[in-house]
Amino acid sequence: MTRFWIVAIFCLQCLTALDTSKLKQQAHVNDFPHEMGTASRKALEQYCLQLEQKTGVQLVIVFVTSLDDEHIQSAASKLFREWEVGSKKANQGILLLFAVQDKQEGAQLGSSLDQILPADFVPGVLSDIRVGLQKNDYNQPLLAAAQKIGDRIAKEKGVTLDPPKSTKSKSGWFSPIAIVLYVCAAAFIAGLVSIIPGFMKVAVPTAKSPTTWLTILILVLLAIVFNVVPDAVESVLPYALADFIESAWPLLVAAVLLVLLSTRGHPLDYLLAPFRGARGKHHR
Repeated sequence: MTRFWIVAIFCLQCLTALDTSKLKQQAHVNDFPHEMGTASRKALEQYCLQLEQKTGVQLVIVFVTSLDDEHIQSAASKLFREWEVGSKKANQGILLLFAVQDKQEGAQLGSSLDQILPADFVPGVLSDIRVGLQKNDYNQPLLAAAQKIGDRIAKEKGVTLDPPKSTKSKSGWFSPIAIVLYVCAAAFIAGLVSIIPGFMKVAVPTAKSPTTWLTILILVLLAIVFNVVPDAVESVLPYALADFIESAWPLLVAAVLLVLLSTRGHPLDYLLAPFRGARGKHHR
């Protein structure tokens, strides 16, 4: 009878445990429910990659929607073993697990890190960012936590790590130098195109159209918002859409400008023309 209850309890735990077999490691940052902003996720991935290359310690971060009633530490240990974080031979791995709906976080460390990191160090780091985690803010808190862990490891290993790239403001596509280059390139292209016969007959009405300037104003405002608060925008937009806009925005801008030129700055008039025609016939 005792054996029956032991087997029953074991089977019940299997039924309610997190099914880790469905979780396949994607990279250092494995955000299955897509909680992080694209910019922060990429910055965190680059920092974890740098940490592994310079120190040999693999930091893996995992987000799951729910633990399915399993204890956070049990799930973290299971993932740590299945994914072989830090490799079995070196055993220099750290796995941070975050359950979004359960609002829980846990960690599992390889035994080779016992001499580098005290037992209470990583739990203490997670405790420091718990306030942000409870609000489902994983972007800046996780970057800060990863840097704190990385700095401690780098100090013990005698190396220096570059801090995670800030995601509060973007450089690259939206840097001041890039914007100046865009303006110069646009002026140069406009000068060349103006030589084409008949182009000014299209360009002048387009430039005079209020729709053109309203569209440009909206594009500029969107660029500013993406630049100042990228993670806030990306947390509102669907994950795939935010990633697409970030990578393909020059193509989107070119498509909008093409529409404006082809309609002489009045795309709404072209869209509404069939309805206006139908209404006119009805009144006749």
